[in-house]
Amino acid sequence: MNKKIIIGVIAVLAIFITGFTFNKLKSDDQSDVMINNEVNTKNYENYKILVAYYSNSNTTARIAKILKDEIGASLYEIDTVKDYPESFTEISDRAKEERESGNLPTLKGTLPDISKYDVILIGGPVWSRTVSTPVMSFLSEMDFTDKTVSAFWTDIGKPGNYEKDFQKLLKNGNYKKGLEFTDANEIPLEKVKESITIWLDEILK
Repeated sequence: MNKKIIIGVIAVLAIFITGFTFNKLKSDDQSDVMINNEVNTKNYENYKILVAYYSNSNTTARIAKILKDEIGASLYEIDTVKDYPESFTEISDRAKEERESGNLPTLKGTLPDISKYDVILIGGPVWSRTVSTPVMSFLSEMDFTDKTVSAFWTDIGKPGNYEKDFQKLLKNGNYKKGLEFTDANEIPLEKVKESITIWLDEILK
């Protein structure tokens, strides 16, 4: 066979093989993306979820609002009639007095009607290595019978007994493992979303 014809046939075969391989790799890449999206996306429409939170410095508020947007939940802010000071030392002193005396802060506004929700996620800051007193007030006034409940909290690396104390304060709820955010304002948005997805996939499975 003519040498030029042989070379031409080989060239055509090489182009065909290269094109087939590229398309196969592209197809595999697209399949991987679809698989990853399926793994990282959960259908929360099957659940009616309430996110309730207290935030004195907007740190916990940031996490609560991201959580709300990610899962399409309702949002309820826990607020107190009497504001807390900005100084953390003063906050700690007042909260300590409230815990020891049992005179927890009076909450502002109407409490949420949780009868229409399946899942209640409750957020707050860590104060003196335990649950903040506004969240304590909220828990003391609510009955979570037949509800799935979990906590999320913000701290500077010293959560103390937050989760155990939270569970002790919870009335009748089916508690699921909570989620901690240390130095929450420094955590990138995508990392917060990733943590939320992993957490909820675990507690709602």
